[in-house]
Amino acid sequence: MIKLELNNKSEKLFKKLLKKHNNDENSLINFIFNYHTNQLKKGVKNLKIDLAYFENKYEMTSEEFYKAFVQGKLADENNDFMQWSGEYEILLDYLDQLKELEE
Repeated sequence: MIKLELNNKSEKLFKKLLKKHNNDENSLINFIFNYHTNQLKKGVKNLKIDLAYFENKYEMTSEEFYKAFVQGKLADENNDFMQWSGEYEILLDYLDQLKELEE
């Protein structure tokens, strides 16, 4: 059993959510877990679409680009490269989170 210590505002929100799940804590926890997992999966899908644009434009995979970028082989003054690297880092973070959740 997990004991939560919540401030008044958080406790009210928790009770409201719990009520929507028939006061079943397991149902609420599963809902939150599934929601977070689905949001990460949607994020991964959207990021891959964005990354495909750069991959097509510069004719290299995001992995190849990122390796060259962090090694300083590509100019970081290029706004595309800054955006591409940032989106790729977010993708890696989302994939790590998903992997952790699926273990």
